[in-house]
Amino acid sequence: MDINKMTYAVQSALQQAVELSQQHKLQNIEIEAILSAALNESESYIKVF
Repeated sequence: MDINKMTYAVQSALQQAVELSQQHKLQNIEIEAILSAALNESESYIKVF
């Protein structure tokens, strides 16, 4: 997977997921962290109603 081929929004969400996982001292990036980051990304295509 080449992160440089991803959109800025996806790159940012993945970085936020990494940081969230580190804050919670997780060894892996769980799907919940990625989903949370995607929902909180200001440029996300995922909108919360």
